[in-house]
Amino acid sequence: MMTVAKSVQISVRLTQDEADFIAGFTAPDAVTPSEKVRAIIRLARERGERPASYADGLRLAEDLTSAATADIRIAEHEEKTRSELLAATAHALPEMLAFYLSSRIRPASRRNDLVALEAGMAERCFRLFASLLRLGITRVAPCYDETLIKDKARPIVELAAAINHSSQVTKGV
Repeated sequence: MMTVAKSVQISVRLTQDEADFIAGFTAPDAVTPSEKVRAIIRLARERGERPASYADGLRLAEDLTSAATADIRIAEHEEKTRSELLAATAHALPEMLAFYLSSRIRPASRRNDLVALEAGMAERCFRLFASLLRLGITRVAPCYDETLIKDKARPIVELAAAINHSSQVTKGV
């Protein structure tokens, strides 16, 4: 048998701007002002708590980034342009954020959990990094600023060469 929580009636004073926000707010199954306020509370609660799983973290991260991503895609459509750098970032960011937010550092396995978090984030960061470096292979990068990738990659390539040289010296090569 399912128990239903008892409703508590509250009264609040809102500015006209706040009332307009609630009137324009949309959420699944939220039509009345009371339902909309409950939906807003549910969203605030979800955002205030760490995701219980990677799937929950991914949903949260996609919710957080979807409006900005849509705005950028619409602007690109209207301007008849595209940035592969922004597209790759928009694709990778929710997954990176979901992994980070849903990771747990348990007292009994703190060191192992930290090592696993670091390795997982490194995997995701370097996957994004590699996809961005691939944009620099062509003479003209598929970005708004065609020289952006080459300009930003130059110091990274120098660092990579220094790391490579350092590891060869350490190995005695």
